[in-house]
Amino acid sequence: MQDPFEIVPFAAELVVKTSRACQIKYTITGEHPVTKISPSFKKETVMLVLELYGGIENLVVVQLTDTDGNIEKDTVFIETSPNPLLLPNVEIVTIDTDKKEASFTFAMYEVISAGSHSFPFIMDDAGKIRWYMNLKHVENLASPGEFLDNGNLIFAFGGFICEFSLMSKEVSRFSILGYAQHHDIF
Repeated sequence: MQDPFEIVPFAAELVVKTSRACQIKYTITGEHPVTKISPSFKKETVMLVLELYGGIENLVVVQLTDTDGNIEKDTVFIETSPNPLLLPNVEIVTIDTDKKEASFTFAMYEVISAGSHSFPFIMDDAGKIRWYMNLKHVENLASPGEFLDNGNLIFAFGGFICEFSLMSKEVSRFSILGYAQHHDIF
């Protein structure tokens, strides 16, 4: 299922159901491939497919390995919309070419024109935005955005704080009536 809440267009859920317990591995192909492996063998696995490329049909290679070591592969195509025009074009000036794996950078981006909106995003080493969250539905700017130990993100919106999953589901909301938050969240 791709972007169930219509807030994170470069993400999808991969649901795999098998008759035997399997470990799932997927690879998003492209200039900077991403590979993820499920931590255990199960008959039903749900994995988040993050870091998709925007504006293309992403090729995702899925590999199933059962407990006997048997391997099956399949390919999934996930089409994404282009980057919105309001997101920045990032230019990478220098990059460490000795690294063995691609890395990703999380950034907060705010647009202040005809209303204020926040668009936190993740970019790869080439400066390509591979995940973003459209927080236009929230009436205030989100500041700051931070990752929690559970992998979720937490944002402050003036008089309240929200925790979101990476697929944009609002997990919890905390009111801080009479106060406003601006810097770190502890």
